[in-house]
Amino acid sequence: MMFVGLETGSVRLFKQLMKGKCYPYRPEQWPDVVMKGMEIMNRASWFPMCTFVLGLPGETDADVRESLDLLYSLKHAKWCVVPTLFVPLEGTRLESKESARIGRLTDMQWEFFFTCWRYNIDFFRRERNTQWKFNLGIPLYYYRIGRKLFGPPMKYPLLRLAHFPERFLRRKLYLDYSNGLRPRFTAPEFVEIPAAHAQPQLPLIN
Repeated sequence: MMFVGLETGSVRLFKQLMKGKCYPYRPEQWPDVVMKGMEIMNRASWFPMCTFVLGLPGETDADVRESLDLLYSLKHAKWCVVPTLFVPLEGTRLESKESARIGRLTDMQWEFFFTCWRYNIDFFRRERNTQWKFNLGIPLYYYRIGRKLFGPPMKYPLLRLAHFPERFLRRKLYLDYSNGLRPRFTAPEFVEIPAAHAQPQLPLIN
């Protein structure tokens, strides 16, 4: 099993919190690195388990939208994507920051969370004829328990997990699956290493 920490699709947050993660590439190249890396792994029959972090310090809805754009661009990838909540680690420069809490997730964060799990269920489900039971149970869960525990922001993202018809969801969610939305990112032919980080070429010895 291969574990890969993608963490965020926001170039702003990536540059601020983990800019050395994609060295020798620039933070601005992170989406290209992710797309190309996933293409290479899938071609080699590697189906990685990847994590994203919700609630990173300073995260805004604009940052989550960028993560959703990257997530949607990976729609047809073979992988497992695990949305996690930010937890500060002792001894790091973020140890004084507040943890993210599931009860405080925004509408946009809920959309990211449940879109991840829809991808996973669609990828790993083997018996399609029983899917309707799962889909039916989700709205029942929301109206009996979920709404009381987490409030209305989770409603429409949760209905997407249940494969609710997109015509009822597209005005409530950021991603619109009903109109053949074109992915924002595609895997480039290659990701160029910036000249400042490129290794010098050694002279050939005759």
